[in-house]
Amino acid sequence: MKKINCAIIGFGNVGKLQANFIVKNKNTNLVYVCEKNLKIIKKNEFKFKDIKWILNENIIFNDKDIDLVIICSYDNSHFDQIIKCIKFKKNIFCEKPFCQNLTQLKKINKYLIKNQSIKFSSNLILRTISEFKYLKKIIDNKKIGDLYYSEADYNYGRLNKITKGWRGSIPFYSVISGGGVHVIDLICYLLEEYPSSVYAAANKIVTKKLNFRYNDFLVSILKFKSQNISKVTANFGSTTKHHHQIKIFGTKGTFLKEYENSKLIMNRDNAEKRVKNISFDNKYSKNELLKYFIKSLNKKSLYHKIPTYNESMKVMLICFAIEKSFQTNKEIKIDYKKLSLS
Repeated sequence: MKKINCAIIGFGNVGKLQANFIVKNKNTNLVYVCEKNLKIIKKNEFKFKDIKWILNENIIFNDKDIDLVIICSYDNSHFDQIIKCIKFKKNIFCEKPFCQNLTQLKKINKYLIKNQSIKFSSNLILRTISEFKYLKKIIDNKKIGDLYYSEADYNYGRLNKITKGWRGSIPFYSVISGGGVHVIDLICYLLEEYPSSVYAAANKIVTKKLNFRYNDFLVSILKFKSQNISKVTANFGSTTKHHHQIKIFGTKGTFLKEYENSKLIMNRDNAEKRVKNISFDNKYSKNELLKYFIKSLNKKSLYHKIPTYNESMKVMLICFAIEKSFQTNKEIKIDYKKLSLS
């Protein structure tokens, strides 16, 4: 297997996590880390002595030996860095959201169509959680019958990160693209379907008097051609720890993940013998998608194990439709082929 030469842009929590993985992976070389915060460099460079720490990201793009760029920078930098990756023929693994508006999405799509040899994926990690893998399995084998309604709540519970961290200081931040995108991807992955339209509402009651300029709560209804309906929320002001709530309703059974408890219910009369309490280890590998992405660069057959660009693009388009809906107070229809909203 050919060793993959990698570079990381941004060395926050996720960048450091990915760096540790790449350094330990026998199939990768971590050549560069681009980080503009000198304090972060000083704190970490002794742990990664064989890596070139740089301030100028263009050094990465101009190095012909770099195969993969892992983008862990702030959300408002992703688009420009992706365009540079495409221009200089680098494979791309990007933190979500990989862009911030529809214009950017169309441009990335246009460039990637012209450069189909470039592999692209986004770090939509909820697919890798064992509980949701189990849920996917019982949905696929029709154990809970035909699905008709689902709910997915992204309860962030880290208020200081949006009022004091970079999320509140960049020119624009979206709670649906920055967090809710995870549960949108999960719902679409479980249903194997993407909504034809969305309707949304939002508020910022929690952060009304705090240093955060954008909505901190959003709720959206997703409508599918199959007549399935989903409700999705991005709740960044929740007085909880960071967690996800998932509810899947089928004609034969119901799956409920509520805070720290999960149940599979297979009857309507609440007989305890037909209610299965499910216990999973909540720990999961935040490197799993990157691991398979790296493997897929040498073995194309593994590409199905990660969110493809087409899947990531559709999820971003849904996020932009949701933002347009709460801004216009209208139901927004989605055309995935034309990348348009109406």
